[in-house]
Amino acid sequence: MRKGFSLVELAIVLVILGLLVGGVMAGQSLIRASELRRVATDMQKYQIAIKSFRGKHRGLPGDTALATSYYGARGGTAADGYTTSCATGPSSGPATCNGNHNGIVDHGTYEMFTFWQHLSNAGLIEGAYTGFHGSEGTLDHDRGRNAPSATLSQATWYTYDRPQAAGDAVYFTMETPRALGIGRDNGGDTLPNGPVMRPEEAWNIDGKVDDERPGTGRVIAVNWDSCTNAPTRDGRMEAQYVLGNKELLCSLLFVQAI
Repeated sequence: MRKGFSLVELAIVLVILGLLVGGVMAGQSLIRASELRRVATDMQKYQIAIKSFRGKHRGLPGDTALATSYYGARGGTAADGYTTSCATGPSSGPATCNGNHNGIVDHGTYEMFTFWQHLSNAGLIEGAYTGFHGSEGTLDHDRGRNAPSATLSQATWYTYDRPQAAGDAVYFTMETPRALGIGRDNGGDTLPNGPVMRPEEAWNIDGKVDDERPGTGRVIAVNWDSCTNAPTRDGRMEAQYVLGNKELLCSLLFVQAI
């Protein structure tokens, strides 16, 4: 004659299952917290690398006119200083192109990608980068190939310096942000500015390194129309993070980082 489980046995099983589920959830929470801490740590690492590069090369990575003197030219001619004539495709090694030396990492140009290649060539960041856009177009970032991977939610780092950004539902209106951004690849010929964190997570990062406000200071929220309560892209001064929403709605810019 077969016996069923007693109430005590069933209770023990349920307790064990509860402990296992709780342990998994706690582990996931710890991993997520570690990923979020890495955002600020990586940002500081890149800022130190940029400063070190400027001291050695007398210019910004991506923008310097001396890069080919150090690492060789991957193509082009001296007629334009190994700039646009050089930047016609990716590099499989350290050979690179010079920037136009105008003091910024120009938005929407090859300088956005030689920026990371120059830092890598100089031994200031990990990884090797092609110095050229992906197959989808001039803004296409291939995570880990032409721009650094971030541990957070399959995110990518990118440069952003677009005076009076068009904005729409992504960027607040800003003048010359000179920023590093972190976000998710949207696919196609676009910046990797897709949302990778909850508003509360973005607020926590903002509070640790800046002022807890999404539209002011050194940390600026991206995807303002969902991440913040701003009525328009020009309303960044009064905006607040929508802390009650637990969805992934935000990505970030660290302005004046370059």
